[in-house]
Amino acid sequence: MSILACGSEHWIAPSVVGSWCAEQRWRATEDWHTELGVVSDGPRRDRVRRWRRGGETRQRAQREHRENAIPVIEWYSTFRLDALTVLWLEDMTGKRMQSIRPAAQKCVIAWSLKMPHLPQTLIICRKNESVITEAIKHADTAAVNVLGGVRIAALLRQAAKDSSSKTGMSQLAAKLKADDTLEKVIEMLDASDISLKLLAGTSVLAIGTVHQLKGFEYDHVAVHEDVIEAAAKERLSTSVQGESTEQNCLFVTTSRHRLSLTMLCDIKIAKKTPDVPASSYTQNEIFNVPSVASLFK
Repeated sequence: MSILACGSEHWIAPSVVGSWCAEQRWRATEDWHTELGVVSDGPRRDRVRRWRRGGETRQRAQREHRENAIPVIEWYSTFRLDALTVLWLEDMTGKRMQSIRPAAQKCVIAWSLKMPHLPQTLIICRKNESVITEAIKHADTAAVNVLGGVRIAALLRQAAKDSSSKTGMSQLAAKLKADDTLEKVIEMLDASDISLKLLAGTSVLAIGTVHQLKGFEYDHVAVHEDVIEAAAKERLSTSVQGESTEQNCLFVTTSRHRLSLTMLCDIKIAKKTPDVPASSYTQNEIFNVPSVASLFK
């Protein structure tokens, strides 16, 4: 080791100390890796291995295996969702949970085109155009509150300028323009705008998209059929295998309720034979009682 003479004392050069310490660290690391059965790659590690083994090099990687390792279970507890909802969500989406909510606080889950708790219901849609159609549908029966109503009104006004009618919003705008109700609907959306902050703690009829409502909860929730259709289409499609975007949207929408959940979809028992391709089924036939849960697993 190089040293510097300074009077009667000898000082080790700092650069030499740094190199020596680095060498010791690599030696310790190599010993640790050897004990675990793992040899790391890299030019500096190769140099250390050659120095320790007299030029012998070895390229192998072996993970440490524990025979008695405890398996990991994807399972978390929830105080907000009741036991019925937890079991239903596991059947529908495969996500495992445990409800710690008191057994006396039960929820109701229904598949129906009618909402039993109007006007104290939050309708969750996937598309903005579905929010608009639901707002128009219920405008005469109750005071409608639209989450992001001003923003959706601006999108509708912009879509009215699109003559191609390739998007769902532009097609809806063209229909409303033909009926001479476009401006009236835009005014209604502007006037019915509400924020999540104002909606929290209220009991009114509100409509919004799933992308706005993650983390939000409401007493009575209704899931629009466009959420269900998108999840079923993703599940049945062979071109999007491995994708779970729509499945996640379905999970979010079906876990926002505290007291009741209504799936706004008509269920009919399929009459077709099992050998008929699933793509030839109508929407009502796809969502039959025996097989509906398997579509989302």
